[in-house]
Amino acid sequence: MPIYDYTCTSCHAVTTRFLPIAKRHSPGPCAHCDNDALQIQISAPRSLYIKGSPQRALTPQQQLAGVNVEGPGTKKGIRSSVLHNCKGPSCSVCAAA
Repeated sequence: MPIYDYTCTSCHAVTTRFLPIAKRHSPGPCAHCDNDALQIQISAPRSLYIKGSPQRALTPQQQLAGVNVEGPGTKKGIRSSVLHNCKGPSCSVCAAA
């Protein structure tokens, strides 16, 4: 099954869903605001098909920064992190800061 990225047109949050191809246009409500306003983003195909041991699919931030990146700005919860993908008012990292 492919992985799809959706943007909520109400709160602008980005959500990733693991759905069958037949259900890609009906992803359900937004996890942040519960509105049925998710719009599919155009992105490269991704899936969880992995030979051997099970692994998680990489997020777009991990694809950009790389896997197991260490050093300043890479700790979880840091606003200046290379892995921080700000969602504006719905961002849990910025809201806690």
